[in-house]
Amino acid sequence: MRRTSQTQFYRSNERGFSLIELMIVVAIISILIVIGNVAFQNAQRTANETAAIKNLQTIATEQRSFYRLRSEFGTFQQLVEEGLDSRFAPSSGDANAVDNGYIFRMETTPKSGTQPATFKINADPQQATGIGATGRRFFYTGSDSGSIHVNLEQPASTEDSTIRQ
Repeated sequence: MRRTSQTQFYRSNERGFSLIELMIVVAIISILIVIGNVAFQNAQRTANETAAIKNLQTIATEQRSFYRLRSEFGTFQQLVEEGLDSRFAPSSGDANAVDNGYIFRMETTPKSGTQPATFKINADPQQATGIGATGRRFFYTGSDSGSIHVNLEQPASTEDSTIRQ
């Protein structure tokens, strides 16, 4: 019978990683990935909100130009036909436009008697809560406001505070 030396059973002089060391490295890498993912999602939400504000400004400018030419405010489709970026063209009969995680809803009211024509535009996140939130803030602008209003909980209106630009 062959005797094995004790060094074959206890290889303390070998180089390499123990299971505990590998598990610690994997745990640290996992934590870094989670932190990076959260930071990326926050940056993406902020970018979506910034784009929504810029888009509201662009749409409001296009509405005012449309009004100067026709004495009425236009729909998204009419504005796209007049030069607004085609990404705001409503899809399949929907009157809303979607861009960068935000839904743009526009309401126009024609001139009636002594009442002037008006428009209202809301930009609401497609998903306002949870891990996949596309934005956290709701925005509003319209013919009754020269600025953009913001609300943190529900669709914004003229009663909400304005954003600093």
